[in-house]
Amino acid sequence: MWMVLVMLIIALALSGIFLWIKYSIKKSEEKKYYDAAARMIKENCLNKIIQNRGQRRQTVTDKLMIYISISGKSRQGFVFDPENGIRIGRNIEENEICIRDALVSSSHCNIYLYQGQPIIQDFNSANGTFIKRGLFDKHPVDGWEYIYSGDTLLIGDTRIQIKFFLFDMMRL
Repeated sequence: MWMVLVMLIIALALSGIFLWIKYSIKKSEEKKYYDAAARMIKENCLNKIIQNRGQRRQTVTDKLMIYISISGKSRQGFVFDPENGIRIGRNIEENEICIRDALVSSSHCNIYLYQGQPIIQDFNSANGTFIKRGLFDKHPVDGWEYIYSGDTLLIGDTRIQIKFFLFDMMRL
């Protein structure tokens, strides 16, 4: 009886340590893309200040940003401002995200804001763009489609995880 109790306590301790490590890694990843967003926004703000010298400054508290991670690529993630658009395709010169996959068109799709909501637009690609939402849903993108945080894009044989986050502009 004591042996079973000791084994149970050890199992609970090990699972607690595992969950703590998993949580720490997630927080570390979130800090990385939050820091990347801060650098990007600071640079954009400085450029706007230089271009609009002498004009009244607009106050914004939160800014929607997108973190994109590509499955299969260890720790490969990108942070984007959806106001600028994110082109995805096989051609490295034309796209922000280049996917080396024969099933991906040279200019495959685009993610951008439409009336404040992120959408994905397929450029009539040969193999299409699909959105996986939830456990079993798989929607083809016909023209354009709204996307949500947690969606997975299926482009060729590549899975792209989408996560939205709000960047607090007051921290700059």
